[in-house]
Amino acid sequence: MKNNPSEIQLQASVFQKLWNEYPETRYSFFAVPNGGTRNPIEAMQLKASGLVPGVADTILLWNGKAYAAEFKTLKGKLRDAQIKFREQCERQNIPYVVIRTEEQFWEWILPIIDQRNQISA
Repeated sequence: MKNNPSEIQLQASVFQKLWNEYPETRYSFFAVPNGGTRNPIEAMQLKASGLVPGVADTILLWNGKAYAAEFKTLKGKLRDAQIKFREQCERQNIPYVVIRTEEQFWEWILPIIDQRNQISA
């Protein structure tokens, strides 16, 4: 992958590797497709049915906890709606991270999903 991939390239790359190499995370790590261009009718239907601007790009559900990860380019900045969502996560004690590189993604997720570090209930 190039040195400064787009947000979607970065997200797709790590998702595919996670899906293939860590199958235990399947259906626990998923995208929230809030962005993109839609026709006005579809956009109105999605908004009416719960689409919320600013929600993180991906969610991880692991061992009874939720984690939110937003993917950005090296120079990308959070929009106002994304800042509001991050603040809501913080109020709910849900960890929120901005991911800018593949290395950062793996440094974030591997300690969470590493079963050897999990305490048995």
